[in-house]
Amino acid sequence: MEILLRNEPAVTPKNAPIDRIMPAFFAAMLHGYASSDGEVKEVAGLFHRFSKITVFNGDEHGFEGFKVIDLWEATPFCDFSFGTTRVIYKGTPVWIMQYQGYYEKDVIPFLKLALATSYSKSEFTGGRGPMFFEVGENDSPYFGLRYVNHFQTVGQVQDWKKFDGEEEILRKSSTGGPVVRAGYHKYSGLLLLH
Repeated sequence: MEILLRNEPAVTPKNAPIDRIMPAFFAAMLHGYASSDGEVKEVAGLFHRFSKITVFNGDEHGFEGFKVIDLWEATPFCDFSFGTTRVIYKGTPVWIMQYQGYYEKDVIPFLKLALATSYSKSEFTGGRGPMFFEVGENDSPYFGLRYVNHFQTVGQVQDWKKFDGEEEILRKSSTGGPVVRAGYHKYSGLLLLH
């Protein structure tokens, strides 16, 4: 049995505005996790006390019919976390990305800065940050941190329609020692309209 919301026709590859999926994603991400504007409400503890969900209502931002749901979860037992980001059009999921890994708490603001850099330019590199990012000023709190994104497409499909990769933050030693990994996320995603 199929239930349609608001008596609208079913979303299909032929009637879905595929060219609006990524712009809706970037707009949502700029108002969500990587942002400090607080425009989108975060609903903490929806499933348990270590979860956070951000819902972006596209109708309020020029993306009629779109919602973007970003769900992040962790456990109290370790530093690992995981999440999904879903783009939904008229009640039908049309695109998804999932990620999992860990980051040391002190590099999370730098991670958000790297993510916002890609989102603000609408550059798709796996739905994460740029291929390479660092802040060059010696007095920056992020000096010595380097964000690297190993993004790849799967097959001959356009990059945002089927992809995977791994991002990481590397920390240079202040004493000249080896570079160490301060965290990573593996990620993948795909268009759900074929």
